[in-house]
Amino acid sequence: MSSSPIKKVIVVGGSGLTGAEIVRHLLRANFDVSVLSRASSNAPVPEGAKVIKTDYSHNSLVDAFKCQDAVVSAMATFHLDQQFPVIDAAAEAGVRRFIPSEYGVDTSGPAITKLVPLTGLKRDTIERLKTKQSTGMSWTGLIVGAFFDSIFDMPGILGVNMAGKTITVYDGGDVPFEATNLAQIGRAVTAILSAEHLDETANRYIYINSFTISQNQMLKTFQDLSGNAFEVNHAKKQEAQTVAEEKMRAGPSDEEAFGRGNYEGIVLLMLNHGGFCEFSKTKGLWNDKLGLPHENVDETLEKVLASKGLVK
Repeated sequence: MSSSPIKKVIVVGGSGLTGAEIVRHLLRANFDVSVLSRASSNAPVPEGAKVIKTDYSHNSLVDAFKCQDAVVSAMATFHLDQQFPVIDAAAEAGVRRFIPSEYGVDTSGPAITKLVPLTGLKRDTIERLKTKQSTGMSWTGLIVGAFFDSIFDMPGILGVNMAGKTITVYDGGDVPFEATNLAQIGRAVTAILSAEHLDETANRYIYINSFTISQNQMLKTFQDLSGNAFEVNHAKKQEAQTVAEEKMRAGPSDEEAFGRGNYEGIVLLMLNHGGFCEFSKTKGLWNDKLGLPHENVDETLEKVLASKGLVK
């Protein structure tokens, strides 16, 4: 029997990059959308969304989630331990669907934590959600691979340093990886919560992308559009992984080194180190099932470079 439609959705982290994009797409699809906000926060949210304040105490969270049909989390990776009390409160409040903050490489298997231990928080989140299924709250883990059009301001992401006009190509540059533009994530969340797809997306991982590409494909477009403006360096993923692991061993007490090591490790995962970002081949995509558009990598990169004044 089909579930009754989702109408009211509250987004945790709805003022951030990913959360705000999700909010905008939900609003366009005529969901009743709220954003959960700390009592002390004045961060702007997309026009049309309500703001519900919380002090993140259990009772405050339960009150915030009452009468909500779904919770969508867009918490930052380094704060995912804060999802656990949110999950507990959502289940107690009678929320029917929870979409946790995945939105990255495939964390469904345990081996990934050997490369970047921080990814274990995402696996722990799904395990916590599984314990709540008996309450009637289902979940969907949305895997998107590497964020693409929205992240090139971050130095070293996908090997690119836009400000320095350098690209580090790993292991020859021909290894394919999955990449997803920000708007595609908003479309996917909206589709998952639609009446058409709500049942079939329950209690499982869903895999989407905008395209599957390699660093060399990306490099060619960068150089063609910019007039060979980028200096190219070459490196090996395993050597870079060893450097990242050394920083991660510093532990959370050395916040700077630990954070940097995890960041570098996540970049390597995005570039399909260890096979955690090739799910179009290993798991299959839900793009067509969810009605997501086919996107073009060259058009995307042209917009990115044009925004930086780098198109010749």
